Amino acid sequence: MTDWRPHWAKLESGLVALLEGLPSLPTEDRASVLHYVDHNEYGLAFEELCSCLKQERLHISSAQYEMLVNLQTMMKIQNVAESIRDLIER
Repeated sequence: MTDWRPHWAKLESGLVALLEGLPSLPTEDRASVLHYVDHNEYGLAFEELCSCLKQERLHISSAQYEMLVNLQTMMKIQNVAESIRDLIER
């Protein structure tokens, strides 16, 4: 039987790290993402975070974008991070 706890811990720490690096994310959006994280709904947290970034048009660094892509790959989610590629600060 596979122990998924280490995988889930990486997802949780990655999502929380992204939130900590986005001080301009509105409080209600941050709370929404954290609600999903607190309930181990990492896929929903990820999609909510990307949606909030897109809706608020918040710029992200290339490193933050790479973190999003890595999380997306870990969760086997497709084409979500790509939808916010234009938010990368240049």
